[in-house]
Amino acid sequence: PWLTEFAQGDSHELYNTFLAGQYAGWQFGRLAMHLHREYGVLPIGIESRSPRVLALQPGAQYQMRGDEVVFVIAADKCAVNQVLYVHLCILF
Repeated sequence: PWLTEFAQGDSHELYNTFLAGQYAGWQFGRLAMHLHREYGVLPIGIESRSPRVLALQPGAQYQMRGDEVVFVIAADKCAVNQVLYVHLCILF
């Protein structure tokens, strides 16, 4: 079983994406569970500009401000784009 899981994970890639206001106030742990369940995208870190923070696994309690770039592991760019397009639809 571990070899199958390894092979599946080996095909995934690292992406970064901007998640604006929709997730402001969410804790990183909640965000990670939501994105993984809904889109198969696994957030592993964040980068924010002010104050400058770059953190891999910032902790489940880290509160998203809405200006972060989120680093995710995903099967492909289409999976990441699903998160962005849903986000844009909710905004408008």
